Amino acid sequence: MAEFGKDRKISINHQNFKINNGENILDGLARVECFIPKQCKNGRCKSCVARCIQGNTSISQIELALTDKEVDDGYILCCCRTATSDIVLKEIEPLNIMLPESQIIIGKILKID
Repeated sequence: MAEFGKDRKISINHQNFKINNGENILDGLARVECFIPKQCKNGRCKSCVARCIQGNTSISQIELALTDKEVDDGYILCCCRTATSDIVLKEIEPLNIMLPESQIIIGKILKID
């Protein structure tokens, strides 16, 4: 049974991330700066596929790219699922992206060609 109001822990390759309850897995991971492959964000491309080996998820939109066998084997599309408990994901590699620190730069545009 889902625990309402509780953050969810997502473990990927022995790294733990906390996302908000009810937040889709892909968006939640991006919010905490764990970037995983993505393209369509609507269940059609399969780029955010992972295998959920522990815990429970609920489907928030149809996972068109997955076969019935893949679903039976525990595969999910992170863009289409929310975690209803703490989960462990396998067979997914977070992208090694370091975002630059944001800066405010004051200047004046002299010319636009």
